[in-house]
Amino acid sequence: MRWWLGLAFAGVAALTAIAVVWVLNTRSVHAFHDYAESLAVGRSLVAVEALKHDTTIAAVRRDAVAVSRERRVRLYVFDAHGKPITSLVSRDVSWSHVPNGDAAKAAALAGTRYLQGRPDGSNFVVGFPSPATSPRWRE
Repeated sequence: MRWWLGLAFAGVAALTAIAVVWVLNTRSVHAFHDYAESLAVGRSLVAVEALKHDTTIAAVRRDAVAVSRERRVRLYVFDAHGKPITSLVSRDVSWSHVPNGDAAKAAALAGTRYLQGRPDGSNFVVGFPSPATSPRWRE
């Protein structure tokens, strides 16, 4: 006769469990995205800092390859006119395949930061102004 009470209790418990899992999953996704974004920006800043003291284009090319390898980032460096200084292929990815690459380059050349990523946090495109935009670098 009172079987419905047990069934009601089981239903409430199931709904509570579903709600808790949904909340935790949502928070985890947001936390992962935020962490991935911070990591991408940090690695990009390290790259900019590593190139800051280079005085020749040859040094920029050499250091960009080293930073890309060590920090596991794809790194493309352009001069003040948007001409590539480094190779247009970094870590087996061509510049033409970088999503929103032209927007990132335009922002960096304009002196601002660019940050765009996939909602799942799996990939970020970061553009920073760098010393490469300075005419002080020479061959």
